[in-house]
Amino acid sequence: EMLRICSENMWWSMLALLSSSCCALQMILNAFSFGCAGFNSYLGPIRPTIMSAMIIAQSASWFVALTQPLVNVRTTAVSTALSLVMTFLPELLDLHTKRLSAVRRPASSNAASNLDIGRTSSHANEHNTSKAHFRLDTMGCASCVSTVSAIIRKYPVASQNVSLEDGVAEVFFNTGRMSDGDGPDKSLSNVCKELRSLSKTICDEIEAAGFPVSGLTLDGTDIMR
Repeated sequence: EMLRICSENMWWSMLALLSSSCCALQMILNAFSFGCAGFNSYLGPIRPTIMSAMIIAQSASWFVALTQPLVNVRTTAVSTALSLVMTFLPELLDLHTKRLSAVRRPASSNAASNLDIGRTSSHANEHNTSKAHFRLDTMGCASCVSTVSAIIRKYPVASQNVSLEDGVAEVFFNTGRMSDGDGPDKSLSNVCKELRSLSKTICDEIEAAGFPVSGLTLDGTDIMR
């Protein structure tokens, strides 16, 4: 009787939420700029165990659906589909984030036009590339990485690398072309000012989203404050 009630009400799907390290809940928190709640810190280590329990629960649910006529097979199918999506939500979100980060887009601001800091290949010449390094100690899951990556994508950067394992975000700017006509020294000065301003703007928005930036460098120089 208990198996039938659980199958009818899709209670097994709650195991899927836990097996995703509550990724869906973290996405909701990120949408309201609450930052990382640390679900993955507690649920991540036991995720394989929870996933195994989810598979056993879904198998039991299908056994009930196929052996007891009062149980709706369609409901069980919906429960299984929902469980699979929820369980692998971190991996799906990671793939989505990487796909978006690989998309090349034209520059979308005056700063990008003046400095040619467009969205170009990550293999830009190192002499024409500047790197901003953001230290993000509170990122805890794929949802956090997705949120930070989405913020960075709003700005005219050449490429980005947000690492959950290292707790950092690296942003690369292409400074190969300089359009100012006041001489190379003046052009270089303007580029540096623009990059510092842009890096701090990105930093402010990341912090406003609930992810404190504990360190910010531009080409190895501390520009945090």
